[in-house]
Amino acid sequence: YQLDGINFLLRAWHKGNSLILADEMGLGKTIQTITFLQYLFHNYSFKGPMLVCVPLSTMAAWQKEFSQWAAEMNTVTYLGDAKSRAIVRDYECENENGELNFNVLLTSYEMISRDKDFFQDIIWSNIVVDEAHRLKSDDSLLYKELVKMESHHRLLLTGTPLQNNLKELWCLLNYLQLADVASWETFEEEYGTPEDQASGYQKLHLLLKPYIIRRLKKDV
Repeated sequence: YQLDGINFLLRAWHKGNSLILADEMGLGKTIQTITFLQYLFHNYSFKGPMLVCVPLSTMAAWQKEFSQWAAEMNTVTYLGDAKSRAIVRDYECENENGELNFNVLLTSYEMISRDKDFFQDIIWSNIVVDEAHRLKSDDSLLYKELVKMESHHRLLLTGTPLQNNLKELWCLLNYLQLADVASWETFEEEYGTPEDQASGYQKLHLLLKPYIIRRLKKDV
């Protein structure tokens, strides 16, 4: 099932689609994501820059898995106080000619907000956001900063179902910049009208199919 997940990510990549990997917690979203990024690294001429934004509590786990599954990729962890981050920017992120020399930048939500100018100044090949259900409100600071960052592809990871909340789902899809997803008002009108909810949900599932993959432990 993990290979199926990676193939799903790669098919979406080839079609130019950003997407959501929504496997239940414990099914290896981290490994699938790192393998996906490593595949791109090995099979395409570009080598990044890729941004992986995770909660501070899972940072050590991500570092461990990157070193185990993608040791040949130059993964830089962007954390610490202001002085430490300045050193990382000056000596680990760029060479003496001012060119980026990392493949993956691993950072936390807090750093995105604190050093937004640095992150928004880079055009990212990929942006990965772990525990992306935190982006379920377009009013949140993290959402506002992430949406300003330019990238060719976006991947959201969440093991938390969105409890049939249409606005929260729209926020995630809107962040992915999908051509099929219109403004919130249009989206609500098309998929959330109470008098025709069954038909709305059916249409919604058809819309989501190319952009979301979710497996449960009981199924795998």
